[in-house]
Amino acid sequence: MNETQAIAMANEHEIGMESEAYYNRHSKLPFFVPPLGVNSGVLLMNLTRLRSSNFTWEIIRSYTKYQQKLNFHDQDLLNIYLYEHPENFYRLNCSWNYRMSHCINDTNNCHSAGTDGVQLLHGNRNAFTTRTMAEFRFIGDSISQVDLSLVKDDARNYLRNTVASTLNATSCGSLLVKGLSS
Repeated sequence: MNETQAIAMANEHEIGMESEAYYNRHSKLPFFVPPLGVNSGVLLMNLTRLRSSNFTWEIIRSYTKYQQKLNFHDQDLLNIYLYEHPENFYRLNCSWNYRMSHCINDTNNCHSAGTDGVQLLHGNRNAFTTRTMAEFRFIGDSISQVDLSLVKDDARNYLRNTVASTLNATSCGSLLVKGLSS
C-alpha cells in the first residue's frame, strides 16, 4: 500500500465474467468500486489510517442511508466507501482471493493465479464442505487432517504433498498446488 491506501480487497468478479457479476447486474446500490465491485472475503485494513479518518462515521452514514438496499452488508458498505474514496483503495489480484467462481468447468478465470498460483483460497458458499467443487472440498478435507502440533513448514509440506498427489490432474487444482509451492 502507498501512504493513502488503507483498504485492500480483490475484485468481486474478473473482467470477462460480467455475466456472473453481482454489482453491475443485481445491486440496488447506486455505486460500487469500478468495474465490477470488490469482494470482502479477503480484507486487509490499515486500522491506524482508518482510525485517523472519518471511516466509522462514513460507514454509519452509508448504512443509515442505504440499509434497505444492502445485500452483502459489509461488502456493500465497503464498496460505497471505496467508491467515494478511491485514494484509500489498494486492489489485490484475484490469486489472493481465489473463489469457486474463478474456476468454472475447470477453466481458470483468474489470470494472476495462472502466473503465480493461488495464494489465498476463499471458501465462500461452504466451498470446503460441499461437493460443489471437488478441488475445494479436497482442500477442506486435507486441512482438517493436518496435525496442528506440526510446525508451520511441516504442515505446509504435508498439505503440499497430499494436495499435489490428487489435484495436479485438473487445471484449477494445479493452480492450487502451484500456490502451495511458492
